[in-house]
Amino acid sequence: MLRIPPWQGETPPNQLGQTGWMYTYLVLIWAVALVAAWLATRFIEQPAARRLRVLAGLEPAAPKAAGVPA
Repeated sequence: MLRIPPWQGETPPNQLGQTGWMYTYLVLIWAVALVAAWLATRFIEQPAARRLRVLAGLEPAAPKAAGVPA
């Protein structure tokens, strides 16, 4: 079984009141959630919004790179 963060024994540390383990888990979960939210926003939501604005005619299409033949 995957135990994040790692621990040993039969009873999970959160049920034993081991606050050090609980704070480590709290920080780890928040960090993962914030990174996942940033990645989804940056690489899914923003490009989709940009394409929708172009399709709706609210924003011109991105210019071609200089020096690149069409």
